Amino acid sequence: MASRGLYAKPVILNLVSFLKLLDNYHESDAMYRYLILPIFNLPQIEIIKITHLASKKSWTLLVNIHPGIRSIISNVTVTIRGEGNKDPEFLRVLQHDPLKKGQAFNLINYNDANDLLFQHAANLGYFDAIMIQNKIYVDLRNNTVTIASQFDTGMRYRFGPTLFSVTPLNQKFLQKYLAYKEGENYSNSLVSQTQNNL
Repeated sequence: MASRGLYAKPVILNLVSFLKLLDNYHESDAMYRYLILPIFNLPQIEIIKITHLASKKSWTLLVNIHPGIRSIISNVTVTIRGEGNKDPEFLRVLQHDPLKKGQAFNLINYNDANDLLFQHAANLGYFDAIMIQNKIYVDLRNNTVTIASQFDTGMRYRFGPTLFSVTPLNQKFLQKYLAYKEGENYSNSLVSQTQNNL
């Protein structure tokens, strides 16, 4: 369950592309994915030329990349929509956002920040949460990055009736071990607490 969707994450795909290039720099698909990273800021026409040359087995392509000055985060705006917008328990996640103004921009931290929103939403029962907008604005003149995200939590689910499998134990007796009550807001921590109780 922990690895579900792991290999679909952008940071993993980027890493796999990089490793493929180390093994064989004729890998045009891997070369393309690597060159479109925002840090390189290459024009599309140049990327096409490079990947075209890389795909020709008769060519040896050596690319010297000078990353230059790292871009600094000038502003981070995360707008929360849906029921989570007024939920203090959910809004606390923003205090742990790994993206901070004044820090050097890091793609891994950027992806972690997005994952953190979805994980926190799922832990609190916002199972229909979606990312409406997720943009990075790069100012090449000033070497700064502005991040703007809009996250819609949707509605928060609540606990319904809890049904136990067939057991010799009395159902009312088992109900005493529930850490939640029917109708309360869903919380993954309460589910875990109930499992421990049982």
